[in-house]
Amino acid sequence: MGKKFFIISVLLLSFLFQIAFAQALTNVFVNPTSTVTNKGGNFTINVNIDTTESVFGADIVLYFNKTILSATGISEGNFLKKDGATTFCTVLTIDNISGKVSFACTRFNTQTGVTGTGTLFSVNFTGIKGGYSNLSLKNEGIMDSSIEFIPNVILTNGSVSSLTPPSVQSVTITPTNPNTDDTLDCGFVVTDPDPTDTLKANVTWFKNGIEWYNDDENNIDVTSGVLAQTSSVGDIEPSDTAKNDNWVCQVIAYDSLGTRTSLNSSSVTILNSAPTTPTSLALSPSIIYVGNTLTATASGSTDADNDALTYYYEFYNVNDSTIKKAYSTSNTYSIQVSDAHNLIRVRTKAYDGTVYSGEKESTIIISNSAPTTPIISITPVNPKTTDNLVCNIATQSTDADNDVLNYNYAWYKNGVLQSSLTTNTVSSTYTAKNEMWRCNVTASDGTSTSAQATANTTIINSAPLLASIGNKSVIETNLLTFTISATDADSDALTYSVANLPSGATFDSGTKTFSWTPTYDQNGIYSNIIFTVSDSNIVDNETITITVTNYNRVPIIDTYSPLNTTMKIFEGSNISFSHTSHDPDNDILSYKWLVNLIVKATTSSWMYQTTANACTDIGVRNITLVVSDTNNGDASHSWNVIVRMKGDVNYDNKVDIIDLSSVGYSYGTQPGDDNWNASADFNYDDKINIVDLVTTGYNYWRTC
Repeated sequence: MGKKFFIISVLLLSFLFQIAFAQALTNVFVNPTSTVTNKGGNFTINVNIDTTESVFGADIVLYFNKTILSATGISEGNFLKKDGATTFCTVLTIDNISGKVSFACTRFNTQTGVTGTGTLFSVNFTGIKGGYSNLSLKNEGIMDSSIEFIPNVILTNGSVSSLTPPSVQSVTITPTNPNTDDTLDCGFVVTDPDPTDTLKANVTWFKNGIEWYNDDENNIDVTSGVLAQTSSVGDIEPSDTAKNDNWVCQVIAYDSLGTRTSLNSSSVTILNSAPTTPTSLALSPSIIYVGNTLTATASGSTDADNDALTYYYEFYNVNDSTIKKAYSTSNTYSIQVSDAHNLIRVRTKAYDGTVYSGEKESTIIISNSAPTTPIISITPVNPKTTDNLVCNIATQSTDADNDVLNYNYAWYKNGVLQSSLTTNTVSSTYTAKNEMWRCNVTASDGTSTSAQATANTTIINSAPLLASIGNKSVIETNLLTFTISATDADSDALTYSVANLPSGATFDSGTKTFSWTPTYDQNGIYSNIIFTVSDSNIVDNETITITVTNYNRVPIIDTYSPLNTTMKIFEGSNISFSHTSHDPDNDILSYKWLVNLIVKATTSSWMYQTTANACTDIGVRNITLVVSDTNNGDASHSWNVIVRMKGDVNYDNKVDIIDLSSVGYSYGTQPGDDNWNASADFNYDDKINIVDLVTTGYNYWRTC
């Protein structure tokens, strides 16, 4: 009975397996399913598909442990384009922050799918620490050539194991500041996260950058995390060192699997004895100005090694914290403008060819220099009572210290000091014809004052000044009238006149008033009309133009329909346009309806009709109504009508790679998202997904 039950069970399981296999026509799986790598190791994972369905596009996500692995590259596989078709991938991205890789691609410029086995996409990984990571697949949607989701997709996940090599944490040479009497010892710490590993280390020394073979020590037993040191075999004896030698210790650690890592110590240098600090630093001269040379003389240093000594000097501006001359064997410094009034500190130290002594310093203050005398002049050269007098600095004073200079001004009228005038300008309100004026100027740097500079001038007669009149304009039969005026700084008597008056115009020189009412036949331009004022010696005038215009009132559009000036329609739609208009002069009106500046009708109202699926009306159409009177007076109103073809995202009258890229750019968005584009939502479901992407690919060939 047991044997019979076993046979029935096997047959039942076989039947259920066949049913499941018949339904599961599409398999997506990680290849290889299991991978072993080291920290820092690189490897590639493929996501493959095996299907009997006709696949047109796919959206797959691969999740991984972001603390164990880092994805470094993703590329599309050969499956969707293995028959030579073109593909477009809107999503082919790596997100190491979330630990996922996303893939969304479609075929386009074709209406058939592909079947069989192949690679959807490949991912390059690097192990970033030891541990274990699942490779988990998520099916966001696999579409067939009918733009339908393929059902019964089986996902097979994978995994990765990452191992960690040992690590040399530190390498230190003691003592850190050795001399020729010290023995050098190398201490180091090695760690390994795998507790069962056996750790060893090899120690190699480098002298002046060259490997020192005499004291290599190999196969040192190491305990993870515990300080290890070289024995007498690996120590460097004093007899092997000399002053100024440079030594480095290198440790190579390895575990039972032979995985190696290395680390070098910081270098140490064998030191000698430094010379003593100088006991004296003399500065000369004791009083010094900008442009002089400062000389420093040091003495008093000794050296226990009897090395020959050289003194080095540094010159430093204490006030602006600037090194004026860095340490060198030169003991002189030329005082600069930037050093004026400042405290200069000089430091010195002795050098034995290897190390420096301590520093000795002295200071000196730079004395002030007085500014030079300026050269001045008064402008204008021949001033009138209307002119302000300006005392100009023709040649600026100079200051060796580059101090900021202030100029002091004193003005004299007919030899008398005007104590209230202390700037470089005297207003014309203070002057009168025939007066003599003098300007005295000195420069000051805040400490010292220059010698005095002097300039003289005399006030002469002022010309009358005609107030600006400007060009005029008037409409036929209207009165044009205006009054002119003038001033004279000397209060001289003034007379007024005009030349080239138009016919019918008058000018009253007593009231200084111009009057003119042009008739209906006087429209035109009247130029070269000259108004003049004179003080009997000097004149001022202005030439103007009077423009007389003819007046015609243009028609008025009272109402119009539609009210919206910009409208969007699809091919095959119609729009009716109407208006009400009148002419203020009761002229007979005529009408024109223009499409993109081409007249389409001359009726009062009009209907704009488009042709369906003909491509001839697609684009922006400017509709303009022009209402005209019999005197060439026009009024107009315009509308913009955008005629669109379905499937055209960017309104360029064709479905091409730009439209496909626009869908890809907004892929996965919905209203309110930063990249949302309503023109890319072809099925109006308020989201841009694989359906919109495949639809774009499906209609890729359309154009107008």
